[in-house]
Amino acid sequence: RAHRLRIEAPSGPMIVYLAHLVRPHLGPHRILEIRSQMHAQRKERDSLLTAARTETVPVVLAGDFNTSDRSPGYRHLRSGFRDAMLARRAGPTYVGLLWRPFLLRIDHVFMPTDWCSGRPERFTLHGSDHRGVAVDVGPCPVL
Repeated sequence: RAHRLRIEAPSGPMIVYLAHLVRPHLGPHRILEIRSQMHAQRKERDSLLTAARTETVPVVLAGDFNTSDRSPGYRHLRSGFRDAMLARRAGPTYVGLLWRPFLLRIDHVFMPTDWCSGRPERFTLHGSDHRGVAVDVGPCPVL
């Protein structure tokens, strides 16, 4: 559930994975399936991280990870990457009415630990219950 792009950037080649991990559903008919959904999400996340770690050029992971920045899954993603949106206060990205009070940030951009980021922003995606994210990333001397 991810696309792999090879980018020839001015600073050199890089790989970008665009991901959309399994979303755990908490509706009344699906609550009994939450354990298997979380397992499926963990399996996808682990596969993505395994693929990223085999690359020989810098890797950026971006997309809807359906993983709160307060969860073990997020910390697992951060174990080998930096959260590019933390260049300033990132703010919530999931704004569905029921979950809005929790200020969930589930859409992320992860970059190599030795890279820098600048100008992170969230923007409205009309018709979506998510905010879009955009950020400049690259080797630190470039930014």
